[in-house]
Amino acid sequence: MERAFGVLLAHFAIIRGPARNMNKAELGMIMKACAVLHNMIVKDERDSFDLTFDYDDVEDNTPQPNVQRDHYPCYAAYLRKVAEIHDLALYARLQSDLVEEI
Repeated sequence: MERAFGVLLAHFAIIRGPARNMNKAELGMIMKACAVLHNMIVKDERDSFDLTFDYDDVEDNTPQPNVQRDHYPCYAAYLRKVAEIHDLALYARLQSDLVEEI
């Protein structure tokens, strides 16, 4: 189990970060999605060892993916909180306020 989790940690950055503002259900969905993606990658790599890809045969009329931004507002709030935590000016101000209070 530890080896499997280590493999997922190495491949997916979302697992390496802290799980702030996420409940157990979200974490479970993320872990399941990473496990499924990992299995798909392994299967794809296993089946394509002898295949070669010719980039000249690719057509230019491939459709562009439809990317939705700001679909999950809770992650925007999460990123704001992380940026606030790493703000050095805010840290220095809070530290000086704490010194004054003490």
